[in-house]
Order: sequence, then structure tokens, then C-alpha cells
Amino acid sequence: MNGFQDSLLEMFGGTLPPKGVSLPALRESVIAHPADTIVFGEKASASSAFYLVLDMNASQYLSDLEESRHGGTGMLFNKAGSSNYAFGDGSVRAVRYGHSLCPLNLWAVADKGQTDYAVCRPH
Repeated sequence: MNGFQDSLLEMFGGTLPPKGVSLPALRESVIAHPADTIVFGEKASASSAFYLVLDMNASQYLSDLEESRHGGTGMLFNKAGSSNYAFGDGSVRAVRYGHSLCPLNLWAVADKGQTDYAVCRPH
């Protein structure tokens, strides 16, 4: 599930609120491009993460993502497949390996987050 971290960072002046602080409800209008913003996606089977929390150091969350669950050869970390994602506009579609993160990071809510958190890896 999308943790909407880039939106929260904007709300709280660039830092995340401390644990235990009640967070404000996020309005749908916060999502700049609903058709291009992931709300739910497939995660790696071994991951215990519930939310995807963006970080400038993408290694903090890349291992939680499953980007190639379907249509590949069944090998771990197969770059030929795709995974299913639910988007902010209510659509659900398969996205090929790497395309949820590059050229824009579709997990980010704001325009700045989509570019600043983009992770382009060799295919």
C-alpha cells in the first residue's frame, strides 16, 4: 500500500512527524495525477512491509516491491514480466518491470516526488 510519504513530507515541512502523532486525512485532491499514481501494488513474498515508504535511498524499499510476478520465466528478479497495480483513478493494470519507478516513480503522489524519487535501473 502506498504510504504517501512525499505528500506527508510536504505537509510537515520536509520531515516526517514523530511516531504517535495523528496524521491528517489525505484528500484525493492531493494526488496530482490519479491515473499515474499507484495506490496498491504487489509486494515481494518475503517482505513484511505493509506500506511502501519512499526514501531518497531507494535500497530502503526496492526489496519490498515485486515488479515481475506475472509473465516472466518464473525466476526470481526476472526483468521480463510485470506486476498488477491499482491506481488512484480506480483503474487496475499490469506494469512492466521497472516502469513503476522510471522515468517517473508512480508511487509518489506529487510531481516533485515522481521525479525526485525516480529509480531507473538497467533492464
